[in-house]
Amino acid sequence: MARTFAKLAASLFFISNLLFSQGLTTTATKEDWEEINFEFNSAILSDGYPSLLRVAELLNKNPDYKVRLTGNTDWVGSHPYNDKLGRNRANAVRQFLEKYGARPSQITIDTKGEASPKVDNKTREGRFMNRRVEMAVMDGTGKVIGAGGVGDT
Repeated sequence: MARTFAKLAASLFFISNLLFSQGLTTTATKEDWEEINFEFNSAILSDGYPSLLRVAELLNKNPDYKVRLTGNTDWVGSHPYNDKLGRNRANAVRQFLEKYGARPSQITIDTKGEASPKVDNKTREGRFMNRRVEMAVMDGTGKVIGAGGVGDT
């Protein structure tokens, strides 16, 4: 029994050290939305289609709702380049939402470029997680009804 407990404790210690050493400490919480992530140096939308379709449908059915899209990047590249790339990523999501029923007047875009990392940029996984578009959906009174990624919409 004691030997089994020792093996279990050692395994948990090893796993926790492995995760910590990958640099994936984050400010994210379980209440955050799933984000739309992008490949390096790209503004091509390649994931999140089912969730984005639900957001487009929500906006279509509620003409007084609005969404703010904020593009983010990792730290590779200059500040002006990353600001432009973040804006292009937010535009890609905007175009998708408009194609599937959202009105242009319901969508605003912004960019934070590299200024707002969700996790440490030192690892490949961290940089991928930072290449994202965040959303804030507001009702007709301007009250935020969901913010983060698209999963909670």
